[in-house]
Amino acid sequence: QLLAEQSLEEKDSERCQILQNSCEKLLEHSNADIRLWSILLMTIIGSDHPSLESLLTDPVPKVRTAAMTGWIAANQDKKDVLLDKILSLIPTNSSCVVRRELAHALNAAANQRLPELVTSCKQESIKQPEPAKSAAKAKAKSKQKKPPTAVSASSSEAIMTRAWSCLKTLQNDPDPEVAGAVRSLVNLVRQKANANGNDAGKKAKKKLAAQEANAMLLPARESYRERCLREFLEKVAAPPQVVEEDKENHSRLANGVENSRNPTMALLNHQLRHLQTKRAPEMVRFGPQRQLAIPFKECVSWQDYDGEAVHNLKPTPSATGNGDTAHPVTSLLFQSASNLLVGHRDGVVRIWRSTDQESPTLINAWQALYDHETPTPLKPINPVMTTIDNRKLLIGGDSKHIRCWDLNEEVLSEDLPSDHGTITAMTHHGHNLAVGAADGTVRLYDLRAPNKVVTAAPKHTKPPKVISFRPGDEHTLVSVCAAGSVHVVDTRKMTPVKTWSIRELALPEVAIHERLDLVAACSVEVVEVYTVEGKEVARVDRNDVGEGVPIGVGAAVGKKRPPTCVAFHATELLMCAGYKDNMAVLFSEKVGGE
Repeated sequence: QLLAEQSLEEKDSERCQILQNSCEKLLEHSNADIRLWSILLMTIIGSDHPSLESLLTDPVPKVRTAAMTGWIAANQDKKDVLLDKILSLIPTNSSCVVRRELAHALNAAANQRLPELVTSCKQESIKQPEPAKSAAKAKAKSKQKKPPTAVSASSSEAIMTRAWSCLKTLQNDPDPEVAGAVRSLVNLVRQKANANGNDAGKKAKKKLAAQEANAMLLPARESYRERCLREFLEKVAAPPQVVEEDKENHSRLANGVENSRNPTMALLNHQLRHLQTKRAPEMVRFGPQRQLAIPFKECVSWQDYDGEAVHNLKPTPSATGNGDTAHPVTSLLFQSASNLLVGHRDGVVRIWRSTDQESPTLINAWQALYDHETPTPLKPINPVMTTIDNRKLLIGGDSKHIRCWDLNEEVLSEDLPSDHGTITAMTHHGHNLAVGAADGTVRLYDLRAPNKVVTAAPKHTKPPKVISFRPGDEHTLVSVCAAGSVHVVDTRKMTPVKTWSIRELALPEVAIHERLDLVAACSVEVVEVYTVEGKEVARVDRNDVGEGVPIGVGAAVGKKRPPTCVAFHATELLMCAGYKDNMAVLFSEKVGGE
């Protein structure tokens, strides 16, 4: 750091050259911190090494951010190249650190080309030509051989159109800093596009000039190098933390759950706990240990069901700055005992982290399904998610692709084509990804194949609601549709080996146990539990006598309260059902679930 600061006054000195050469050699070092500080020091010196561009895709987010700041600083004179690179990086990065720096860089680059942005905004309001005519024109233009001089002007205009589209998308970003970095610029461009330059009075022109100045002056913020230095010094000064051993223990499998394929014991005949909820639960999800998550509109109630503390996860409404709330929750996934992934209707994914000492905090939020190239539809369909080894997140909905995000590198890995309608269910096992669609089909992707080979099983009558591979058997897939039909499919030929129907399905809320061959469904009055082969093994009714008491089938005390949703624990013989009277009840096969 000191050598770099001294070199600012002696850029041609031998010391500066030695430092620069050393940094360039360390850009390929295996240690991410060494790569990071080599980039930051090169940025101070003013060195533009070709390796900086390759590090824009580094697997470590903080290294990508440093490389981006250095590369942008070295390419300020290449306006189109600079904007094009920023626009290509924004939709492929889920890291909030990277996207914040990109948003500020986009604001600075776009501000320098404000008149072109205003032109793009004006063209947006012009009536588009008829599809047939525009297609004909596009075909005619494609046949024309354009001279090299015409390409730069055309590409420059296209880049500004993309920049305007990206700015509009980012102003609704779930991360407040990303949205705040571009919001004032978007508002200014729209006002300039709507203003009549010839007829505008002096006051109006003066007001626009003031807004233009404000749009260019973002709130003061420390540079990324300053932030890294501050965090490094804080880390050095902080006392060492004792890393506790992971308490997750899968040995608590009730009555040999791990090896039992067709249990014959009395199932789920005890109420373990009653949990009062704000509203009638529409979804419940278990964590790997004793966690339970229940969403209500855009919020999530997260608690340890053995304890009393309840945490309410409420996202900050940063979209437009006018108090809009986030979209409702449509899917929940526990990445670990401390990390909860929350998917929202508009394709946004938020990651909340909890520790024993603190309430859950929001550690990341990004648009996982749509971007400025594929904007959010007016009425988005509930996206669904699944994870691969808790390292990769796959999300699908009503878009033409399934997006695969690397949760460790915080970057988009790939897009899988999906042209068969809205995705309603997803699961995976090994290299196989099973996807249910609105047309009733279940398709299997082979993730090893270069073209991700897809095969389809016979259709359900309604969209599949839940899909599950059987434990220890990657060749058996179970799917249940909204109408209650159950297909047990051999994935080697994608042919059903057994089909049956749930007789009294009142709601399309179904759960399949990940370890046991059990299917649970909400009927009009009780939760019915079947084996995968279709044999009814339990009718789980609720009583209000108390917790930890036996349940007589059909002998609930008091008024019937219809169930609204159901879920199994991943490894234990434990089930949670939601009810219309704002209650969630945990059921186990023994008192205390031991």
